[in-house]
Amino acid sequence: MNILDEILANPILRELQDLLENQTAKGITKYPNTVNVDDYSLSGWVKHAQEESLDKLVYLTCMKVKATEMEMKIDKLLSVARFYAHPQTYAWIDNTSRYFPSDIEDDKGNKARKVLEELGYESY
Repeated sequence: MNILDEILANPILRELQDLLENQTAKGITKYPNTVNVDDYSLSGWVKHAQEESLDKLVYLTCMKVKATEMEMKIDKLLSVARFYAHPQTYAWIDNTSRYFPSDIEDDKGNKARKVLEELGYESY
């Protein structure tokens, strides 16, 4: 298998190749040519890399915020799932509270609906 076949067979490498092709197309549209080592001096390339690195840090920080929000949603959903799914004689909603099967039956899905609504999802 040659390199191109490897890239095409691997979805990660294929996505990176697509990104490079798309970024190159954008660059050609915006500038008269692709990257040229003579476009900047050494200090110019360093400055350009610093600016791009700062942009990357902004993007990573946004990703961190989104990941934290997602983890909080998952934690809420897991607490409700534990409430309804515990197979023993009681169900844990967290590490300190326990609920008996009658509590779960009496709830009629209200805890789940409330959490889904808090998270911005439709409840049924």
